[in-house]
Amino acid sequence: MTPASPLAVVILVVAPDRPGLVADTTVYVREAGGNIEEAEQHTMHGGTFVQRIRATFPPGREPAAIERDIAALTAGRVHVHRAGERTRAALFVSRQGHAAYDVMSRVALGSLPLDVTCIVSDHPIHADLARRFEVPFIEVPVAGRDREAHEAEVLAALAPHRVELVILARYMRILTAGFLDRLGCPAINVHHSLLPAFIGAGAYERAWARGVKLIGATAHYATVDLDEGPIIAQAATQASHRDGPDDLARRGRELESAVLAEALAAHCEHRVVLDGNRTIIFEG
Repeated sequence: MTPASPLAVVILVVAPDRPGLVADTTVYVREAGGNIEEAEQHTMHGGTFVQRIRATFPPGREPAAIERDIAALTAGRVHVHRAGERTRAALFVSRQGHAAYDVMSRVALGSLPLDVTCIVSDHPIHADLARRFEVPFIEVPVAGRDREAHEAEVLAALAPHRVELVILARYMRILTAGFLDRLGCPAINVHHSLLPAFIGAGAYERAWARGVKLIGATAHYATVDLDEGPIIAQAATQASHRDGPDDLARRGRELESAVLAEALAAHCEHRVVLDGNRTIIFEG
């Protein structure tokens, strides 16, 4: 008979700061027979204590029980996740496919702990991407549908896939509050850093004409406030007079892909803690 495996978990704590919190949580793990493999904590400006612990417990322990115990101990919000579990995700993409292709390549290479269960698009052009990685392709065209009908069809198509995360890999539809509420899981978006100065099509051409000296990308949780959700990852690079519009666009696409991957890794490895509209990102 194969012996039961230890329970490996990631514990996230958000609580009012007080003396002894670190000792209380670590002593709890020890007295429960657990072993701490990683631990990091920080007290935010304003007195909020945040902590991330990766630990193993003897077989038979349940994440829900650990969550209840530590929540009672700290008087805070506690989430306990099984370590190493892959996140079921839906990948949304419009015409620009660079970020979507990058995500799927990283998943195939094992560098992102994701299972992409479907690719959703408002255009048919990325059906080949889905075939290449043997993932169902869901096309929901915009033509002939109002926003409410389009979103209802997308939600109906997603339902069988039981997704835990939606990845907006340059998906250019504005999502309504009703859609985000009914989605039932977080959504992570990525965009270039030229907003709000250069909104809409041709942003890099207009940025080049203005002589911008810095371009970048931002990945964040999607909210009803367009491109204003809690930021998970950002990156920037210098631009020079040698860069034409095509150079800026190419470098921008590279930044978007890298920043989205960084944000997805942080989310799926349970390294993100939300504090209002701000995030605390623990190191990987």
